[in-house]
Amino acid sequence: MSDVRCVGCGGVLQNTDKQAPFFTPKKIDEAEMILCQRCFRLRHYGEITPSYVDASTYYELLSFIAKKDVLIVNVLDAFDLEGSMMPQIHKITEKKDVLVVVNKRDLLPKIVNDGKLRHRILKYLKQAGIHAIDVLMVSALKKYEIDTLLDKIATLSEGKDIYVVGATNVGKSSLINAMLAASVAMKEGLITVSNSRNTTQGLIPIPFENQTLYDTPGLLNKNHIAHLLNEASYQSIQPKKEVKPKVFQLNPDQTLFLGGLVQVDFISGDRSDLVVYVSDKLYIHRRKLDEADAFYEAHVQGLLVPPGETETVFERTAKQVSFKTTKKRDVVIPGVGFITLIGHGTVVIKTPKGITPYVREALI
Repeated sequence: MSDVRCVGCGGVLQNTDKQAPFFTPKKIDEAEMILCQRCFRLRHYGEITPSYVDASTYYELLSFIAKKDVLIVNVLDAFDLEGSMMPQIHKITEKKDVLVVVNKRDLLPKIVNDGKLRHRILKYLKQAGIHAIDVLMVSALKKYEIDTLLDKIATLSEGKDIYVVGATNVGKSSLINAMLAASVAMKEGLITVSNSRNTTQGLIPIPFENQTLYDTPGLLNKNHIAHLLNEASYQSIQPKKEVKPKVFQLNPDQTLFLGGLVQVDFISGDRSDLVVYVSDKLYIHRRKLDEADAFYEAHVQGLLVPPGETETVFERTAKQVSFKTTKKRDVVIPGVGFITLIGHGTVVIKTPKGITPYVREALI
């Protein structure tokens, strides 16, 4: 049987991987005109669902954007800024103006200054070689600044097509859904997908305020805890509201456990503060360092297990981080949260293999 394409986006249909593009639960028949799941949900429910591709597929699918006169909207995650700045997206957007939209602003404590956050992001973008026309802080979940985003897109696009790009788990699909819900087209019931086998393969074209907005698959970010947990467990440790700081004063030779996912061993230094920013659903436990590994082995499938998870015995790797009194540092664990180190000392961060923490200047 030859390839059968989605009549909405032109992608080659498949029914084996629900998270990959062009999935359909239907039997694929050349004689039928079939929509992939993303196009089906857009047509019948007016909403976009996520789909993910790996780095090589992503670049192959979207490299043509670099040659087009379009507006690129790059969605980042406020809770994992650097981790959501993917090199493959940078390569595609190189030398083009980009509107950067930072989603999940509602999860950061209100004490975080938007001006400071914006300055930090612009600095990161400049280092990555990305020219940002503007940086907007939004929340798809809370509908925060969505109208401002729509106005900004209308002003900057000047009738050009709009491509929304981003890594997995930044909330790109949720953001597009919030934009559609607030748009004139959605209010007038005009959200459709085309009926052509010659549409752009894998990109869903959406009529949007007298223009076309393209939803693109998310770029698979393997350095993220979502890829190691089942869906129920992952969702259970995702913050749903503003994250409140949890302050722990630790002496050297003490350990903090963040569920069974992260172990922070304070191996040397002065009594210091570790400020943890994670979901309130994630169990945090303090222990003596010399008891920590035995405690982990005894409780990793019980007391420390994330809600909804049943198999959490991961092979682990360790990263050593030093910090000084003169400069607070954040240790970010992608998909889990971050820990601010205040004081003087050295910690060892143990995480599941494949999840690499990164260190940044403290955000707060």
